[in-house]
Amino acid sequence: MFSSFNNFLSSSNADIAVVQALEFSEEDNIKLMNDYDFAIVSCKEAVRRMLIRRGITHSAWGKLYKSILWEKIRFPYQRLFEDYLTIFDVFSKASYVAISNAKIYYYFQRAGSIMHTQCNKKTVSIVQATQEVTPRIIGYWPELEIEALDLQI
Repeated sequence: MFSSFNNFLSSSNADIAVVQALEFSEEDNIKLMNDYDFAIVSCKEAVRRMLIRRGITHSAWGKLYKSILWEKIRFPYQRLFEDYLTIFDVFSKASYVAISNAKIYYYFQRAGSIMHTQCNKKTVSIVQATQEVTPRIIGYWPELEIEALDLQI
C-alpha cells in the first residue's frame, strides 16, 4: 500500500497528500485495508470537503506537504487548536491536493489523553479560533463562505 501511494504521489502534481486515520486503542485488533482509491482535486475542492467534513480533517496529521507551503507559515506558539489556526493558510498556498481513503495514519486513542477529557475553559478556545480563521477562509475562497460559516457554528 505504501509503495503504491508513493508512486501515486510521485506521478501527480499535488502539493498536499491526504490519507485517512485508523483510530485504535489497546483493545482493538488492527486490520489493514487492501482496497483504496486516490483522487486529485483542486485546493478549493479540498477545502470545501474539509469544511463539510468529507474525507479531510482540519488537523495537520495524516497529510504530506511540499515544504515550500510552510516557508512563511508556522504554528502559533502556545495556542490550543493550532492546527485549525494554521491549516487553511497552508492550503491557501497549494494548487492541487491528492486524497486517498487509505487508512495509513495510525492514531492511538489512550483513555487518559487530552482528547478524552471533559470540556473546560481551555477547550472552549475553539470558538476563538474559528472566529479568527473564518474570515481568512472567506478571504482565500469567497465561494466557500456558506461552508466556512457553517463550520464556525
